[in-house]
Amino acid sequence: MRNRGFVFIHADQRGTKPWQYGWNARDNLCARAAPVDGRASSIGDHSGLASYVPLNSLVGARAQSLDNDMDKRGFVHRGGWQSGNAAFSIWWNAGTRQCIQGVVSDGRIQSLNPIVEGNCI
Repeated sequence: MRNRGFVFIHADQRGTKPWQYGWNARDNLCARAAPVDGRASSIGDHSGLASYVPLNSLVGARAQSLDNDMDKRGFVHRGGWQSGNAAFSIWWNAGTRQCIQGVVSDGRIQSLNPIVEGNCI
């Protein structure tokens, strides 16, 4: 999917197939593919879901606004933990099926990355 302009969003297991979901911002498309032996055995439009919610603009922002900013974008906080000087949090958006891990340290949002959906549901 990458060579067709899609960015990997997340992956999950549906039945016997491991599905990968991707977002193409240029064409405003969400797609899913089931890879087998390095090739897509099934590809489908996944536009039945709401559009992917981009979060890049939040990276580097003050950490105190994270809860409010994620809530405005349709995410629900699913939990978190501390490790060293970093705070980790898990966020879920059921409309887009995005599962996100956030990392906060030094009072700033350091990263917001997609993780496997099973971590959220």
